[in-house]
Amino acid sequence: KWWDDLWLNESFAEWACYHAEAEATSYTDAWTGFANMRKQRGYRADQLPSTHPIATDMVDLHAVEVNFDMITYAKGAAVLKQLVAWVGLEPFLEGLREYFRDHAYDNTEFIDLLTALEKASGRELSGWAQEWLQTAGVNTITPVFELADDGSYSSFSVRQTAIDAQPTLRRHRLGIGLYNKTMSDAGADGELVRSEYVEVDVVGELTEIGELVGKAQPDLLLLNDGDLTFAKVRLDERSLATAVASLGDCTDSLTRALIWSAAWDMTRDAELAATDFVELVLRNLGSESDSWGLTAFPAFAAQAVTQYAAPANRAALRDRWEQGLRALLEGAEPASDHQLTFVRAYAGAARSDQAAADLEALLDGSLTFDGL
Repeated sequence: KWWDDLWLNESFAEWACYHAEAEATSYTDAWTGFANMRKQRGYRADQLPSTHPIATDMVDLHAVEVNFDMITYAKGAAVLKQLVAWVGLEPFLEGLREYFRDHAYDNTEFIDLLTALEKASGRELSGWAQEWLQTAGVNTITPVFELADDGSYSSFSVRQTAIDAQPTLRRHRLGIGLYNKTMSDAGADGELVRSEYVEVDVVGELTEIGELVGKAQPDLLLLNDGDLTFAKVRLDERSLATAVASLGDCTDSLTRALIWSAAWDMTRDAELAATDFVELVLRNLGSESDSWGLTAFPAFAAQAVTQYAAPANRAALRDRWEQGLRALLEGAEPASDHQLTFVRAYAGAARSDQAAADLEALLDGSLTFDGL
């Protein structure tokens, strides 16, 4: 009925296109691309001083013009995905059907959709809407646990935090995945696969997860497995070490996207050294299959090198990044997206005399790579 609820058109369109793509086409990994690119833009926008609630009071058209951005599109779609997880997909779809039936050829307000979803799901949603749609900022979720002598969890909780400027703690429906390395027939390390999964409601500052007590600590623990909610995720020390060494051994593209994202968030928040993030990228990007991830994370690593590295370490890290990209270029499949991505990143990273000579040789044809 007014611009206040127009965000729903855009957020819903974005959610629905990815949902339809994943469920009704051969592109079943569509949500991976969303996590690697669109959602990254939403996270960034929500951490700038210019952030704003998804739904806000549009007092005039000038307010409308400045409020349709990646908060509306990317965060809005991610929050609707969380709403689907909170009420359940089938109740969500049934609520939509009733909403469209009841309001055909009419203009609505968001409360009309919430009413239909509450009726279909039995969940109270006005408080949910207040937390998610009328406040700004992104929460951080962190695993908090103790281990028994046998290496199992003797306690396990999820801690939720928010910055002082945006203090809202939200309710989250999220998955928790336990991943372990397998062994090949030859006795070498195999794939990184999920061995356990639980789905829980997280509410408030600290939520105990009794389902994980007694479970053996995995090689990698992943909060927000399945990417159901909109939150920054922290990796514990063991999980981070596994990610650096073995992320490329995980065959599930969405899981990789979430681990990439968690490591990048930790780097931006100065909880992971730029050197460690660059090492994660160099060791694992060569086997990344998602084109959006292949595009995004070399750019993030370059930013870590040039902006986040300690000044005393920056020259050495620039050399490591440059040489690592050269090695990735040499090992890339001819005529592949990987090859093109790595040569562009190498050109952007070139600082040494050798790299400059390589670029000149590429231009004059004295240095060639098959397929490039």
